[in-house]
Amino acid sequence: MSCVKGVTRFTGILLVMLAVSAAGVPASTPREIPLWPNGAPGSEGKPAKEDVTTSASGELRVAGIHNPTITPYLPAKEIATGLAILVIPGGGHRMLAITHEGYNVAEWFQAHGIAAFVLKHRLAREPNSTYRIEVESLSDTKRAIRLIRARAKEWNIDPARVGAPPVFLAAAYDDRQDISEGLAEAYLRFKRAGVPAELHIYGTGGHGFGLRQANKRPVGQWMVRFEEWLTESGFLRRP
Repeated sequence: MSCVKGVTRFTGILLVMLAVSAAGVPASTPREIPLWPNGAPGSEGKPAKEDVTTSASGELRVAGIHNPTITPYLPAKEIATGLAILVIPGGGHRMLAITHEGYNVAEWFQAHGIAAFVLKHRLAREPNSTYRIEVESLSDTKRAIRLIRARAKEWNIDPARVGAPPVFLAAAYDDRQDISEGLAEAYLRFKRAGVPAELHIYGTGGHGFGLRQANKRPVGQWMVRFEEWLTESGFLRRP
């Protein structure tokens, strides 16, 4: 993730904290919920079908998104912690690496009592795209938060507590320069702005490590560090 002119440009997983009430939410089968039921502004005349491909490792990649959605992963009531996170998979705005940077992450949160919502937003850098990061992609993110607020009672979310929380950043030393160095620069910007931030640069991990069960290296445990940070920051309180 890097920040340019005050706008967040997504180059990896982005996790947006949403504080929720203490009441639990029932477990349910995840299903996509359209952000714009009557069609997304700026997507008029675009094909409805998405371009979904499968990598050699069996992970899904999604492009051609013209009908943005969120997919809720709601924990069972008995383990719900009262926290929710909006998960935005990376892919350089050319596609979404939606398995290891989206669904896997959301399932981890769900299993640990945290409600997660996976966002599929429009892509500004895929071939022939008419979308812009600062307009349609950002609008989809804002719309996702508004939808969660609108359904706050149903999902037991406190809409008054959605804000700009402290920041957790993680990358690998051997990733691309714009990320391995860019995240360090982003950390310094947050610090100068007085925003509490925590930065982890792992020695190895490469690009797009996401969350994979088979990844047993230290970088594969970044979610554990993230959970520790949630607790230390006061967001996560176990029932």
